[in-house]
Amino acid sequence: MEEESMPYVILSVVIVMIILAVGTFAFFTTTTEIGYTSQQTQTFTVTDPTVANTFDLEYYPTGIVSVQQYNGFGWQTVDSAWYTTNQKAFTIQPGGMQG
Repeated sequence: MEEESMPYVILSVVIVMIILAVGTFAFFTTTTEIGYTSQQTQTFTVTDPTVANTFDLEYYPTGIVSVQQYNGFGWQTVDSAWYTTNQKAFTIQPGGMQG
């Protein structure tokens, strides 16, 4: 009795593995195409550090991990009190920039 059902079990396992492989491939293809990543980095140039600067982000952030600025010598972290986000707009206040 067990020998008669063995081909069905093997065929079922093979079909499940094929479906799993196709689903995994589709997931990775889709997430790569839409740019789904846990972190994204964007760089902007500040023209005048004495006024508030607003930049348009390429995506809608769910949160900001850190904001850094390059002051000519190295990267400095900007305190979160000096910047805000609204949808895709990012605004940094003059106090958060080194001139």
